[in-house]
Amino acid sequence: MNPLQSLEALSPTERRTTITSFVFLLALMSAHSLMETARDALFLGALPAERLPYVYLIIVVVSALVSRRVTPLFERVRTELGLRAWLIVCSIVTAGFWVVVEHAGDAGYYALYVWSAVATTLALIQFWTFLGDLLSMSTAKRVYSFVAAGSAFGAIIGSGLAAVLTALVGARDILVVAAAAFALSAVAPWLLARWNADKLRPPDPGAPAIGLRELTRKTLAHPYHRAITALIVLTTMTVTLGDYLFKSAVAARVSPEHLGEFFGGAYFAFNALGLFVQLVLVSAVIRRFTITTSLAILPLFMLLGGTGFFVGGGIYAAALLRGADGSLRYSLHRTALELLYVPLSHAARSRLKLFNDLLAQRAAQGLASLAILGVVAIEASESSIAAALCIFATAWLALAVRLRRPYLDIFRRKLDPEMLAELEFPELDIRSLESLVAGLNDVDDRKVMAAMDILAREGRVNTIPALILYHPSENVVLRAIDLFAAGDRRDFIAVARRRLHDANPLLRASLLAATASVAAEEQDIRELLTDGDHAVRVIAAAVMLQRGWGVAEELRDQVRAELAHDHESCQLAFLRAMPRRGAGFEDELVTLLSSSSPRVRRRTIAEMVRIGDPRFLLPIRDALTDRTTRDAAQDALHDWGESSLAMLLDALDDRDLAPPLRWQLPYAIGQFPARMVVPHLAVNLRTEPDGMVRYRTIRELERIQQREGKLDIEAHLVDVASDLVSTALELLNWRVALEQNAQENPELMTSTHRLTEELIAGKETNTHNLIVHVIGLGSPGEDIGSIVRGLRSPDDALRSSSLELIEHLIPARYRASMVTLLSDQPPAARLLTLASIYPSRKLDYSELMKVLLQSDDFMLRSLAARRVGELRLLEHRSTLEDHLAGADSDYAPVLERALDSLGASAQS
Repeated sequence: MNPLQSLEALSPTERRTTITSFVFLLALMSAHSLMETARDALFLGALPAERLPYVYLIIVVVSALVSRRVTPLFERVRTELGLRAWLIVCSIVTAGFWVVVEHAGDAGYYALYVWSAVATTLALIQFWTFLGDLLSMSTAKRVYSFVAAGSAFGAIIGSGLAAVLTALVGARDILVVAAAAFALSAVAPWLLARWNADKLRPPDPGAPAIGLRELTRKTLAHPYHRAITALIVLTTMTVTLGDYLFKSAVAARVSPEHLGEFFGGAYFAFNALGLFVQLVLVSAVIRRFTITTSLAILPLFMLLGGTGFFVGGGIYAAALLRGADGSLRYSLHRTALELLYVPLSHAARSRLKLFNDLLAQRAAQGLASLAILGVVAIEASESSIAAALCIFATAWLALAVRLRRPYLDIFRRKLDPEMLAELEFPELDIRSLESLVAGLNDVDDRKVMAAMDILAREGRVNTIPALILYHPSENVVLRAIDLFAAGDRRDFIAVARRRLHDANPLLRASLLAATASVAAEEQDIRELLTDGDHAVRVIAAAVMLQRGWGVAEELRDQVRAELAHDHESCQLAFLRAMPRRGAGFEDELVTLLSSSSPRVRRRTIAEMVRIGDPRFLLPIRDALTDRTTRDAAQDALHDWGESSLAMLLDALDDRDLAPPLRWQLPYAIGQFPARMVVPHLAVNLRTEPDGMVRYRTIRELERIQQREGKLDIEAHLVDVASDLVSTALELLNWRVALEQNAQENPELMTSTHRLTEELIAGKETNTHNLIVHVIGLGSPGEDIGSIVRGLRSPDDALRSSSLELIEHLIPARYRASMVTLLSDQPPAARLLTLASIYPSRKLDYSELMKVLLQSDDFMLRSLAARRVGELRLLEHRSTLEDHLAGADSDYAPVLERALDSLGASAQS
């Protein structure tokens, strides 16, 4: 998918937002490239390259001072307003430099260099923070490559324009054009805010100023934040050293009067390459190699360039360094880096970007500058700088690869309620507490429940008013009931008892269970045994039984009778009350697994896991065959532990179990750690007679390998592959026999014959796919799914590509025969070519039917029996009669009809 295609699935607002963001970056980076060219030409034309490290150090100090001032500003004003104001400031200040830079002496050149670094950095921080507020993670992944292409277009337009203008009017006059581009870019934030008014973050006028130490502490408190910061530090140190090597090499070889033209042309070439990368490669690379792998590409090129400079590559190696930086850092690397920020909250994203772009990045630039100054001071060769660059690039590359785990942990924490406390929940102050209590009045039920959950987590259940039990949303009331009962509150009982008279059955039963767990009177509960609602009666009987009130057997009979009515509200109420009653209703739970309600069945499984009675293992295992409870059953069996795994492995070895259940076992077993299940799955794979179980076992082994790394099962794979190849050859022989017999006797071409031919061809294709998947188990990292899809494709090029890949995955001695077997040559031609490994013999039609009648496949046996009856092949009567003696209800009618046809034939 190219960047333009990513816009097709967007809503109109998202599409306008994306295109406007693209145009904004185009204008901003045009201004930056123009200013960068003027800056480099003016600075290096008047001062030696050895002064550059001093500039980097000044930038560090200025960035620290700026961050101290702008941090509260980012919170006190809306992001888009702050961005627009800053861009106007950029335009005015840049125009001011056009007036004064050549009259201010060396200080003017230093000031321009520092300004060019800080101006664009602050604008980009605000822009990407703002855009992260407007787009979801899924949308950002689709469109960031297109948005970032605006940077590449802007850079190439700016540098190209700079090269032309420098030759015409000189480097200083470029600053006027840069100022105009800054002013033009200020329109975009206004448009973005207008189109996304509902997503704008309200300002916080009272946001306090934050010190450098506090900013650092808050920013680096989370391991994911630290990983991103470390990545940026290593990136900056590496590219700073590379930038110095490039500019030093250029300054030594290009005369000062031609520096502007040279830099303009060089930056144009680098940016043109960056544009190509952005338009053609970025989207595909991120989708194919993931975000974190994409971040490893630039350091790899920097390492190559640094190594080349170290061994004497000179200007060419320096050009590779700057070219990799110019073409990849603001295209692929920037896109991937910005995507790392998207999962974060606005506050965390804004703070982290500010810290990284203004402090960490500049501090790293300062450290690299000190290293350069040290090398210059001791008069060491520039190869020392290249060696340091290689060290930093290697560390950068390693960190980019290792970033995958903390990146994925961000999403795991979002999905795991138990991990929420580890994110960023400061202790509640009075203001926050008031906000949460006010949130209980929100019209959005999800916000009300979230506020209650946070109050409960902070030990403030007592601040939730009991009158919330009159909330119009059933879900809100149920959540409040659970929290009140778990918090051992008693002040809600009076309200709950009043609601018992007007609530729906599920709420009444839940209220009854909650109040009974805290305070209950026998007479009150006994009166409810004859209530008009099934749900209330079943809870009343269960409470009486649990408390030891009344005749136990009669009460249990009433519970069972109420549940047997199969009313969802009654059954759900009973299950909701289970945590407050405890165990004692194991038999009733097993019965509820037969409920007609999927919600009831799933909730029943959850209660079974909570209670943990071993008697529940087999019922939960059998729930694997139900599509609506399959996921819940798999999770429950995994949570149960080793006793559950032992039961599943025994079931996999039990060939007498119903096939639909055995088909689900590989997936359930695969949820456990590889060391516990892989040896058993691999052994079973060699002996498994059921094709579906074998297929799913292979697929599950693939998933385990993707999750935990290469599996040590090569010996098993050889045997499995050999069996599959034998099966494929046998199917191929049957296809050829069908074709040849039909060619010799066209009368055989009936609908049953064609159906048999299609069935065998389909089984052959499935066997080929299994072979490829087995090959893939021995080649972790290969995209076997794509290879299989290529083999199935009607496109010749795709099939050829798949076969080419397969050819390089298998040992040389099997290569030719395997490629032939999997190719799309006609069956007869393939069988002839494979005669050296499979000496087949020609089967006449009767012999072929005899072979198919002995097949393990039910459909093939059925079609063969039907064909025997159609053709009156009397020689197979005894075989059909033998089969009929042990046939099941599906196969028996087919055999009887065939035997009837043979009997009629004999009578005639």
